[in-house]
Parts: sequence; structure tokens; C-alpha cells
Amino acid sequence: MGRESVLFPVTWKQSQWPIASQVRGEMNGWSLPRDNQPLPGTDRFAGDDDVIDFETGSSIPQHFLYWRFPTKGAFQVAPKGYPSALRVRPSRANLSGPINSTDKALTGKLGISFIGRKQSHTFFFYSVDLLFNPHNSDQEAGVTVFLTQSNYVSLGLVKVPGNKNGYELRLRTMSTSSTSIRTRLVPQTWNRAQNLRLEISTLNDTHYVFSAHPKDCAEDRMVLGYADTRVVSGDSGPFTGALVGVYATCNGAGKHDHVFCPPGGDAFFSRWRYTGIGQKIDFSQIEYSGADDTRTTEH
Repeated sequence: MGRESVLFPVTWKQSQWPIASQVRGEMNGWSLPRDNQPLPGTDRFAGDDDVIDFETGSSIPQHFLYWRFPTKGAFQVAPKGYPSALRVRPSRANLSGPINSTDKALTGKLGISFIGRKQSHTFFFYSVDLLFNPHNSDQEAGVTVFLTQSNYVSLGLVKVPGNKNGYELRLRTMSTSSTSIRTRLVPQTWNRAQNLRLEISTLNDTHYVFSAHPKDCAEDRMVLGYADTRVVSGDSGPFTGALVGVYATCNGAGKHDHVFCPPGGDAFFSRWRYTGIGQKIDFSQIEYSGADDTRTTEH
């Protein structure tokens, strides 16, 4: 979650050196101003949950973030003629680059079709519905935990060459911590997977879980992969904090230095949900969201 601010007691008696308390979990000090004081403005508080449906007339939430400057036309809320959704126009650059390509569009420097929000809890649940009908091979859309182009994990729906000179839809997980790429054929019972619910959750404070199922059939949920949280932590990258969000790409197809892909790969994301479950505040203490509840756990 990147650098965080905390309050802790400091005492400074006259003619002596100040003494700072060791920061450990839940702490007590003198009385502070009451919580939830009225503040000007209409925006959300950091750490609030997301319940976003991208309805007609709405706009992209102010707390959403991009990687590099967003390209004009890459993101559109509730486009005319489509159901309530966030349309993501795919970029030729995928999440990883390649950073050193002579084609600037492929490096991501001209824009990457990724949008997300901060991971603001140690334990959380994130899900989004994806409507995606790719026309060409290597067109892909999905969800990701993202820190940089060199530090991310993704779960995408991608069209790839299949048997008998045909094509097939696969669910593909990738991690920058490993050269392995895991794919799984979308079950035929999922109706070609054109309308899926993709999910990211925390198994514990060391691993993410990536799963998917048809949006109206949760009992068909399939776990596609697990990822070490160190991939997007200061262990292997900067301390800016991870993002969770969505992306769309054609993985390089198209003309040199053109930002966008050939037509036919737009992705439509709806029912965006982020729910904070708990925050680890010490080695064995978890503060759960929505209640005055701090528990000590054994690991």
C-alpha cells in the first residue's frame, strides 16, 4: 500500500529531549478531535469502498488513477448505444512494454489503457464485470494488481489461435515475478465468456487470489491463480503502493507508433466493486473495516 501516515504519542518535558513512542499496532494517547468532522467538498475519503455502476451521465471517479497520462478517447463512461459501462479502448502497449522498443507506442510512453484505484487495505475483495467480444487474435482485457510496468500480476480474457486453424478464448494469468504464463480454456458452458465477473481478493497478507465466473453464476467460480504480494511491494519495486483495476490491449497489433489497436477489441467494464475487509496494523494485529474490532491473530 505504499508509504502510510500514522499518529503516535510523543512527549517532550521541559528541559529534556522529546521521547517518541515505538509505533506498534493500536496505540493510546491523549484525546484527539472526534472522528468524521464535517468537511467541505463532495469527494470520497481515502479508504472508502467502491460501488460504481458507470451509469449514463456519470463520469470517471476522481480517485481513479492512470499509469502515464491517459490517451484521449481511451476511457468513456456509458457510451451512446451501449449499456451502463466503462468502455476501454485497447492500447497497443500491454501492461509490461517492452520498455526499450523503438516503437514508442509499445513502450507505453504514449499511453496504456489501464485504469485503477489504490489498494487501501491489507485484506480486500475486488470484482468487475467484463463484456468482451474480441475480433482478432491477441486482443485481451482483464484485471490487474499493478505497481509499475515491471511489477504487476494480471488475469485477462484473450483470443488466441486454437485447433484446426480456428481461435479460442482463454483466461490467462501473468506475473512479472515469473516467466511462466498460465492459460485455461474458457468452459463451453460459460457461453463463450462474453460476460464474465473477474475477481481479485486476498487469501492472506502474502498472496492474492485471481478468479472468474459467469456474472450470473457464482457457483461456477474458477480460481485461475495465486500471486505473491511481494511482486507489487517495496520488496521488488518503488514504495508508491499497488493499484487494482482494469486494462485492455491488442498486444502490439497495428501500425508503428500508433497508440490504438485495429478495431474490434473494445472492452466494457461494469459493476465495479471494491470492499475493504481489514488492515494489518502490526505483526499479529488486524483492524477490521466497518467496526471497532481489532483482533490479535497467530501466524
